[in-house]
Amino acid sequence: MTADFGAAGPGSPHQPVLYQEIIHALRPTGEGSYVDCTVGAGGHAFGILEASSPDGRLLGLDRDKEALRRAADRLQGFQDRCWLVHSSYTTLPDQLKKLGWESINGILFDLGMSSIQVDDPGRGFSFRQEGPLDMRFDPGADLKAADLVNNLPADELANLIYEYGEERKSRQIAAASVRNRPVESTT
Repeated sequence: MTADFGAAGPGSPHQPVLYQEIIHALRPTGEGSYVDCTVGAGGHAFGILEASSPDGRLLGLDRDKEALRRAADRLQGFQDRCWLVHSSYTTLPDQLKKLGWESINGILFDLGMSSIQVDDPGRGFSFRQEGPLDMRFDPGADLKAADLVNNLPADELANLIYEYGEERKSRQIAAASVRNRPVESTT
């Protein structure tokens, strides 16, 4: 039985979405191998590891080093059954091969950004506070949102906004962005 620590684990400021539903759907067992492809602050991983005691194991991936630090703190009681890797979920086959895992019993993709990332104006995701226009999940990556906004031709910027933001007014937004270059902040 998985304990409900506000759906996040003890001492967590972050509430993972659909916590109980995910643990119920995965049905972790004591001999299972699980992957959390976007481990974030470790809320879902905590539940999976707790429910799969004593021998269940988990691989957690994330592009955000700060999120991995939070996850490592949260999951320190499971160190012998938990591997946290700074990497994108796109590297999953390679990561499984490195661990020698030939199969897994469950996988979780909680895609998107967390409230922790949005609430930190320095990360450049905030729409409530002034911050640099950054928006990198991995702050070590080369390309920032400001690079795209300030350097792409208007039509490419509009296509990017439409495709990834599903924004119907992408052409107007791109045109306004080009007129107001350089755009350096979230506001």
